[in-house]
Amino acid sequence: MPFERDSVPAVSKTLTRREFCAGGISLLAASPLASAFDKSGAVDLAVLDVAYAGSMGSMMEGPIKSAAAANLGLDLRGRALEATALANLIAGGSIRPDVFMPVTPGPMLTVLHAGKAKSALPIAHTEMVIAYSPKSRFAPGFEASAAGKANWW
Repeated sequence: MPFERDSVPAVSKTLTRREFCAGGISLLAASPLASAFDKSGAVDLAVLDVAYAGSMGSMMEGPIKSAAAANLGLDLRGRALEATALANLIAGGSIRPDVFMPVTPGPMLTVLHAGKAKSALPIAHTEMVIAYSPKSRFAPGFEASAAGKANWW
């Protein structure tokens, strides 16, 4: 399903890292999670239920989970599955995560069209890279393709 910005009731601006961090802090301050921070500065870890595309598992369960605990006082509880399956579970009401993070827009559109979220905001993008060994039997084909003399596929 192609991503149609007009069909998504969301901010269509790509945020800078600073804007994203500021927005996240503002969202946290205005949410029930703010009660996790008491006036003495002590932090009780509030649980944040996040459903995310399975391909994001190592990132979400590693540096993101650690950063959420250390910087926001959040105990990130992740649920990794294929994003379309997660979107269907959310749309059907079987699960209600606090945050849904698919890699592509299609699953998010499913959630939005089902009325299970009010908005979605792209916060990152990816690039695909093909890496190969110069000793690979396919190396000559990749090199010819890189030189514009053949198609690697």
